[in-house]
Parts: sequence; C-alpha cells; structure tokens
Amino acid sequence: MNNEEPIPPELQQMLEKRENEERRQKKIHVARERRSGEDRRDESDQQTESQK
Repeated sequence: MNNEEPIPPELQQMLEKRENEERRQKKIHVARERRSGEDRRDESDQQTESQK
C-alpha cells in the first residue's frame, strides 16, 4: 500500500469519531475528579487492571 494514497472518507470519519470519543471520556473522567475534590487516579488504575 502506498502511503501517498488518500485515506477513504469513511475511514477518516471512523478514526475521528474514535478520537473524539476517547477525548470525551478523558474529559468526563477529569470532571469527575474535580467534582469529587479528590484524586481518583488510584481507583481508576485498579479498574483498568481488572478490565485487562
């Protein structure tokens, strides 16, 4: 596959949608931390470990 080929619009949209969803989830997580007024990173680390 040649790197100079244009990316199909469908694929570009899928990639952008995924990036936007990831960004939104991070924003929500940060907002939750601020709202609770405490650092919840330890808690989220445990959750990600159990998901694996």
